[in-house]
Amino acid sequence: VIVEPRQGRLYIEASFRLVEQVVLWTGLVSMLLALLAIYAVSWLSYRSAKRLVVPVNQLARDVAEWDPLHPAAHAIGADLAAGDENSEVQQLGTALRSLALRTQAFVQRERDFTRHASHELRTPLTVVRVATDMMRSDPEMPSRLQRSLERVQRAGQDMEAVIDAFLILA
Repeated sequence: VIVEPRQGRLYIEASFRLVEQVVLWTGLVSMLLALLAIYAVSWLSYRSAKRLVVPVNQLARDVAEWDPLHPAAHAIGADLAAGDENSEVQQLGTALRSLALRTQAFVQRERDFTRHASHELRTPLTVVRVATDMMRSDPEMPSRLQRSLERVQRAGQDMEAVIDAFLILA
């Protein structure tokens, strides 16, 4: 500090080097703390998102691998965390298992219906085929009726082919 008493002026000399260092360190520490805070928030967000998304991904894999022809509906969402029974993922898993069970029941009903319908149709066709064979073996049958019986037999054979296709489907 320099003082000139005669003229009433006061001169202060200061080194700004120390002030610059304090400002520099304060800025660096602030930036470092901000980066650490951003990293911590990002990491916590990632962990929370992963914890929420992993069960949904597992459920999606279970549904993608489920085959209604070889059912195991109880396996859909079976390995989900059992912590919160009211979570959306648990509710979705329960709904998908219910859908899988209804689909299995529908497929079984369809198979049973096709199998039973095929057998029920086969019986009257056999009666028609036997009757037409007996009528065709009659030597006194006019040729016009013979042609009609042949058409009935061809239609019966076509119907048997359709019934066989139904049985294969069943």
